[in-house]
Amino acid sequence: MLLHPFSVFAAVMMLMTAFCQSPANQPTCIAVQGIPGIPGLPGRDGPKGDKGDAGPPGQGLKGVQGPPGKTGPAGQKGSTGSPGQKGDQGQKGANGSPGITGASGTPGLKGATGSAGTPGLAGAQGMKGAQGPLGNAGPAGQKGSTGSPGSKGDQGLKGAAGTPGIPGAPCDMSRVITLEKQLSDLQKTMALNQKVLQLLGKSWKVGAKTFFTGGTISNFANAKSECTRVGSRLAVPINEAENKALEEIVKKVNKEAWLAMSDEKTEGKFVYLDGNPIKYSKWNPGEPNDHKHAEDCVEIQSTGKWNDRSCSDDHLVICEL
Repeated sequence: MLLHPFSVFAAVMMLMTAFCQSPANQPTCIAVQGIPGIPGLPGRDGPKGDKGDAGPPGQGLKGVQGPPGKTGPAGQKGSTGSPGQKGDQGQKGANGSPGITGASGTPGLKGATGSAGTPGLAGAQGMKGAQGPLGNAGPAGQKGSTGSPGSKGDQGLKGAAGTPGIPGAPCDMSRVITLEKQLSDLQKTMALNQKVLQLLGKSWKVGAKTFFTGGTISNFANAKSECTRVGSRLAVPINEAENKALEEIVKKVNKEAWLAMSDEKTEGKFVYLDGNPIKYSKWNPGEPNDHKHAEDCVEIQSTGKWNDRSCSDDHLVICEL
């Protein structure tokens, strides 16, 4: 029969106690080790202990992120926020493509006639046109003055001696000197008339004046000298009739002509050559304008209108008597 391990253990312990309490052995207690007993059965589980403190965080590697969860339901619409500040102006966008051309509208009513515009400035002088055909011969001019004496003829044969004459009165030298002066004046007048006759190929008589030209083209200074050389003066009209006569000359010769006036002394104040202010004028619209500050003399055009021009230009020379 097998003994219960606990019974064996109790018996051993009682034996050891009795041996130690023996009076003979009072001073010393000797324990005698017995034979190890048979291991007992496992004891019952003890009660559950208290929860221990949390351990330090683990040092493991971070796991792989899991897949995204499903989209949650839409939240409620929030209230409208306050307006933000005005942003900076954006850059100008590129031009859009042109639209389709619309259909033509019906013609509008005819507008009222506008008021006449202000005359434009005088245009630049045009190029000289080609010479026109010769005109018909004009009427015969008035009979000219007597020409200068012809050259002295050859000396004739010596005639027979005449009968002696009656003694004359004493010679009066003062009469001789007077006759010589009159002869000299006559010769000068005849020479001047010859020069005038050279210029009278084209002449026009208006009232008390006679305008004439030899077709000479010159600047203003030489034009004045040319007329003075033949005992006349540069032409200038003082009324509409005289201006019309000069206009006809300019048309016939097809060249603008100088007029005897300028503002060389005082800019903008045109006067005759003797310094007196002009009494009659017929300027083009917008003239005189002193273009480029270089126009101090005056021309008459084929329209009869006047224009200020540079005195160094070349124009037709018309003189007057």
